[in-house]
Amino acid sequence: MLDIVSPNDRRRIEEFLRSYVDSPFALRADGRRWELAASPITPEMVLLHERDLGVVLPPLFRAYLTSSCVPSADFRLGQLPSITLEKPMEWVKRWSIERKLMDFYQKNIHLVPFTQGSADISDLCFDVSRPSRLNDYPIVQIPHQFYEDDPALLDESDYARLTAFGSFSDYMEFLNDWLVYKTLGAEGDFFDWLRRAHKILPCQYYLDFL
Repeated sequence: MLDIVSPNDRRRIEEFLRSYVDSPFALRADGRRWELAASPITPEMVLLHERDLGVVLPPLFRAYLTSSCVPSADFRLGQLPSITLEKPMEWVKRWSIERKLMDFYQKNIHLVPFTQGSADISDLCFDVSRPSRLNDYPIVQIPHQFYEDDPALLDESDYARLTAFGSFSDYMEFLNDWLVYKTLGAEGDFFDWLRRAHKILPCQYYLDFL
């Protein structure tokens, strides 16, 4: 069987999913918690998706796609594409393949959108022009107004300002910390909690959208 995920990345995603199930975000409208089923997304489906995008996805994102169904993946301070049993690739493709067809992304070919940002008013993208040695990418936040107005080609200063996280791995750590914080019912401001623990913080531009 084809395996495209390392044991360490699988472990990290399983830890994230445990945090999710324990958090308030896993509560359904009837008060019950979502029960996570195995993801129907196979390694072959991921490789086909990568071929359509023209990029190799970050290892941890591959692990997320192939681990479990996550029917509701809006965590308020960030999102991931939802994965359902019935249409597992629907949101993955909607937030990437369909977005890439827009004029803005045709001009800014190094940006590969993969999900929406907080409050559905921006996209989060992999900046594939800056890969790490582990094949991860910085996360760039693109407000919807950028492509609803006159689509423009971003310059180096734009990338510096709009880079929300140093990598997808950092983004997942941030989301996991947020889920843990909500589950603990910790007092005080979440971002002060992160600072005291010397944890990862997004850039100020990202914080301004929350």
